[in-house]
Amino acid sequence: MVKLKIEGYKPDEEDESEPKKDAVEPEKIGWYNMVTRFADCTDLMLLYAGCFGAVGFGACMPAFCYYFGTMIDGVASVSAASAGGMGDLKSQAFMMLYIGFAVLFVSWF
Repeated sequence: MVKLKIEGYKPDEEDESEPKKDAVEPEKIGWYNMVTRFADCTDLMLLYAGCFGAVGFGACMPAFCYYFGTMIDGVASVSAASAGGMGDLKSQAFMMLYIGFAVLFVSWF
């Protein structure tokens, strides 16, 4: 059976029995149009909330690292060893707590 099918096959010759189909190129669209093509209002709201949460979550880590670094520098400085230097560390610790709460909030998006 297979021998009968492959005897008449010649890959170099075009088959005239089937008409050529013109290849239609698909329309090129951007990623935003592709994502929102069939989206309704709820889908768009979820997309924008997710983007906001991702940007907020991504911005919290560098801010946390910055305030952690300034806290380490504040402990190492001579002025922090004095009695008046603890107020600066307290404010930096509160900033780190605020950033932690922001991370908790935006991680639910």
